[in-house]
Amino acid sequence: MSDAYEHLSPKTIEVIGSDIDTRIAYVREPRWISYSRAKLALDRMKWLLDCPPSPRMPNMLVVGESNNGKSQLLRQFYRLFPADPGRNYSNSMIPVLIMELPAAPDEGRIYDEILSLLNAPFRHNDRVSKKQDMVAYYMNMVGVKMVLMDEMHHIAQATPRKQRECLNAIKLFGTQCQVSIVGAGVKEAMNVMGSDPQLSNRFEPFLLPKWTYSEDFLRLLASFERILPLKERSFLTEEKVAQRLLVLSEGLIGEVAMLLARATEAALREGKESLSYSHIDSAVWATPSERKRVLERWH
Repeated sequence: MSDAYEHLSPKTIEVIGSDIDTRIAYVREPRWISYSRAKLALDRMKWLLDCPPSPRMPNMLVVGESNNGKSQLLRQFYRLFPADPGRNYSNSMIPVLIMELPAAPDEGRIYDEILSLLNAPFRHNDRVSKKQDMVAYYMNMVGVKMVLMDEMHHIAQATPRKQRECLNAIKLFGTQCQVSIVGAGVKEAMNVMGSDPQLSNRFEPFLLPKWTYSEDFLRLLASFERILPLKERSFLTEEKVAQRLLVLSEGLIGEVAMLLARATEAALREGKESLSYSHIDSAVWATPSERKRVLERWH
């Protein structure tokens, strides 16, 4: 049967004979799609992970548009280096810690989040200086070597004073714990980090630009086609189809994934086994720019 479905990945072939609901559930699942820029980012993150401890650890800031793969990139790296729970807490090993900055961050909330992820005992009303010492103690105990911090641009929403406190907290536990930090955020994250000369010097930016019509984009579409549970080819890499996908997604990988999942669901519900141009067009409820304009009008 696999020869008949050579356009599909082995995992997709496993569900291709299932009922429609099972195949729709499969296409809705979030999954990692590798591509050249992401592989380069993962290689650089691995290089940071292997750096020997020092008071001035190198860091990285992944910057890109919303829904262009930043969070997926961090989660993929986290999956590559899972925690080893051990027999008890003191034997646990957590080489990589992943966290998301709260929407209105301050120094105390950053420490709270880290301590919670480490399952460390603490009280929210503890002094900030105590939490800082606890973060260093428990991170050292479980062998944390890298902290992945998503939504770094949230710092920009804080008051100037709290922005300075957040940046000082990041600087302090990076230095005190001697761990590398990989942050991710939209362009506002670069502006915030740039306000602190020491941090801007330590965080090397890594850009995830919007996609353009290129061989890389066509390879990406070919990878997507392998995970669409459709029995026939959809020829996503044909120029007319690829150009339309690029326009509707506005060059954002998350939009491509969502668009193809909706189009596949529509095709399956119609009893079709490949995507048509109309399936792709009708899958877009509103482009990112249209959604942004609606939100701006409401505000």
